[in-house]
Amino acid sequence: MASIEFDFDRAKNFQGKLDTTMESVIDELNKMEKKVSRCREWWKGGSEEGFISNFSKTKKTIDKKLRDCAKEYKKLVDEVRKNKEQEEKDMKTALNQF
Repeated sequence: MASIEFDFDRAKNFQGKLDTTMESVIDELNKMEKKVSRCREWWKGGSEEGFISNFSKTKKTIDKKLRDCAKEYKKLVDEVRKNKEQEEKDMKTALNQF
């Protein structure tokens, strides 16, 4: 039976990249939101407010999904870590019984 080893350093490295990328996307969305809100200066008639509102709602949804994804990844890695630690503890206990 093949053994699968979880690489915690690699998982932590990926988590850092995920966080950095997420923050970059959020920063870009914030910049875009500022540009979108400036359409009030030239777009007249009322529909610009719907456009701005829709963009803001979409941005908030994307922000939340990105943060949820990063949070879930961290949670899963923590669960793997806890399971591995428990497995090692159980194995040590079993070996000490001999």
